[in-house]
Amino acid sequence: MSATIPSFAGTHWLFGSAAPFMAAPHLLPAQAGLQHGGLAWFRILHKRFLAVTDADFTRQALVTRHDRYERSFHYRNGQAILGFGLLSTDGPFWLKRRRQILPGFRPDSLQRLVPVTRDATLAMLDDWEQRRRANAAVPVLDDTQHLTLTIIGQALLSTDVGRDTSARFGTAVRESLHLMRERNTSWFSAPLWLPTRKNRYLHGTRAILDEYVSSHVAARKHCPVQHDILQTMRQARDPETGVGIDDDGLRDEAKTLFLAGFETTATALAWALYALAQRPELAERVHAELQATLHGAAPDFDSLKRLPLTSAVVNETLRLYPPVYNVARQAVTDDDYNGHRIPRGTILLFSVYGMQRDPHLWGADADEFRPERFLAESWPKHAFMPFAIGKHVCIGNHFAVTEMTVALAMIVQRYRLALTDPEPIGMVGRITLAPDRDISLHLTPR
Repeated sequence: MSATIPSFAGTHWLFGSAAPFMAAPHLLPAQAGLQHGGLAWFRILHKRFLAVTDADFTRQALVTRHDRYERSFHYRNGQAILGFGLLSTDGPFWLKRRRQILPGFRPDSLQRLVPVTRDATLAMLDDWEQRRRANAAVPVLDDTQHLTLTIIGQALLSTDVGRDTSARFGTAVRESLHLMRERNTSWFSAPLWLPTRKNRYLHGTRAILDEYVSSHVAARKHCPVQHDILQTMRQARDPETGVGIDDDGLRDEAKTLFLAGFETTATALAWALYALAQRPELAERVHAELQATLHGAAPDFDSLKRLPLTSAVVNETLRLYPPVYNVARQAVTDDDYNGHRIPRGTILLFSVYGMQRDPHLWGADADEFRPERFLAESWPKHAFMPFAIGKHVCIGNHFAVTEMTVALAMIVQRYRLALTDPEPIGMVGRITLAPDRDISLHLTPR
């Protein structure tokens, strides 16, 4: 006999948990799961969801029995912007495409990423120095977004992304993905072919992205070979048929990598700087490690392995502020876990935010920024999944960590950081787990 999965209390009789979920989509699944032993039903309008914070069941669903679950409609809705890229597809098409793209993210590609990140970070730091001399504060989120767009532009397309393009991209992407989140939770969404105001905006955003990326895909046919991710994808061949990725596929995958590769890393890096500004004693320890290892030089690929505390700061940032805070799946067949029946058709929201803040797994200080936990011999590795786990683990996970570590090392070597506003900054669930207002820093040269 199956045990009954509890329901999250306090929902509206008609709207269910729609209001609190729209207000804080990172919090509601976490609260529902943590308050009810790891699994809890909740409802948004007419749709029923299963909130999951149980790390063992998450591993079962995403790893050992992944064939019983597929990406939910949340990802398919992303096709309105992304087309048929890795983030919006599943099944055999997704698997073949992932195998074709994977070589662009192997260790030799990461080695090429380090100097790209160094150059982009140095340019940002030069701009910061001008602001510091003018006694002006640094708007962290704007600058980290431009930084990560610059890096992905070079790594993916070997192109410079200017400030104007960066701002245009960032605004368009954030607004459009906000509209896509509304489609995922609304009672009724107009078909995409209907020319509503929101649909026109979505199509307009897609046109902006398509035009920019397609121009680079087309130009690559007539320019010398570049050692970047686009070139790797152009050279990729299906091992069975020998067929490569066509221009539409290159456009969709490049667009997907652009979108996935800048907002998440930019937000995580902003949170890391916020945490270090809050804890100057920790920042001094990180600086001491950097000085002892790098002796004032910028990091190279090999030196990254000799920065355990800096790496722990990155991991702790990704634990406490996971950019992707929920992972959605739909059961394609019945499943069971610890006597609980998971019916076919169930939509599951695995709360990365909740699992990574579970005090039963991470201790009573689970809500505190304490990177030392990652220096211990034992920590709950099975409950650490900022890039998801299983077959759909983020293809750019090592890319993002390398990028963050290099940028963080260069910033901390050069400046002491202080918040201009001592009031705590809250979290808001948007595309990523973003600050509820900009993080503004005063800089003091070391």
